[in-house]
Amino acid sequence: MPSYGLDPSQRDCKPWGLLGSVLLPGKVITDPVHGDIFLTKLEVAVVDSRPFQRLRQIRQLGNTHGRSWDRGERSRHVGWGVAWGASLWPYRSSSGGRSHLVTLCGKWLLFEMRRDVIQGAWIPFELAVRPSSGSASVINVNSPLLAEAPLNLLEHHPLGASTGYMLDYRGNWPRLVEEASRVSSFAVELAALGEDELPALLEFLGSPPPLPFRYLSVHGPSKRRRMPEIELVAQLVELPSFVDAIVLHPDLIEDPAPYALLGGRLVIENMDSRKLAGTQGDELSALFDELPEAGFCFDVAHAWTVDPTMALGQDLLDRFAPRLRHVHLSSISVDHGHVPLRAEHEVLFAPLLSRCRDVPWILEAEPRLH
Repeated sequence: MPSYGLDPSQRDCKPWGLLGSVLLPGKVITDPVHGDIFLTKLEVAVVDSRPFQRLRQIRQLGNTHGRSWDRGERSRHVGWGVAWGASLWPYRSSSGGRSHLVTLCGKWLLFEMRRDVIQGAWIPFELAVRPSSGSASVINVNSPLLAEAPLNLLEHHPLGASTGYMLDYRGNWPRLVEEASRVSSFAVELAALGEDELPALLEFLGSPPPLPFRYLSVHGPSKRRRMPEIELVAQLVELPSFVDAIVLHPDLIEDPAPYALLGGRLVIENMDSRKLAGTQGDELSALFDELPEAGFCFDVAHAWTVDPTMALGQDLLDRFAPRLRHVHLSSISVDHGHVPLRAEHEVLFAPLLSRCRDVPWILEAEPRLH
């Protein structure tokens, strides 16, 4: 078990009446400025809640030159543990004896956390409201902890669409952006799956108006590749700086060296069972050794085609979670095409996706409406 967090004797004291199980080490966030930020399971649950994740969309310093942070990044920079500790204090109910936490942030946060977290993959605690004799929101610390619950995957935030499934508008980038923004104006993946689509995409991204998306990924060519790798990388390097990720298939990377020019924007995706390389953790680890700045795109359906038990998916996240940039989400048909997420896959994938709640989920097929 990781060494950070409260030690056993501190957890046994049940500070604020919390059970020790929620104070165990939960997650490490690697921040480019402050390094590793260590969160307990309780802190992870709050960071994953919808109210906290909404901070991603509120920009700070947006009209000034230089770095523009969203409020979620800012919350991490000022120290999440301090923010949480400062917003709560011990409260003893009038009935005597039972310790609760009362939030200074008001009932809104707790109501939203109840609606989001209890319906999500984690239930860290049950939230309730005091009777009319008091207006404070309270947390029942005696409720079951960290229980699994059904997860409505399409309510995840941030969510986005890949233009790869919008075949009717292939090559019409303005229309593709319009269609993708109907799914989400937060994240998008512009899919230039053929080499011949790259020049038009470069021209489109280089001209106004600016796109509405907070997270913009470009999926590089993966079909009918004939261009030398050096030439392909030279084109990808020309993508504007506001492109956050450039997704490539590892089975098409013959010489990793040229791709180092893409730096941290390069994102490697795990492959499906048809491919001869890029499906297993050891193969991807070797590639990441050559490209240490590259990120990871977890295609959960690809992992399922290789191992329907999803043990492979768990292994990939165990290995590459610190590199995770976004998720590709869909089901896979018998002919290995991406199709809308099936109900049985929504259940099967939920435990893995609960480990990916802090990154965009990109839909690779049209959203299932019913």
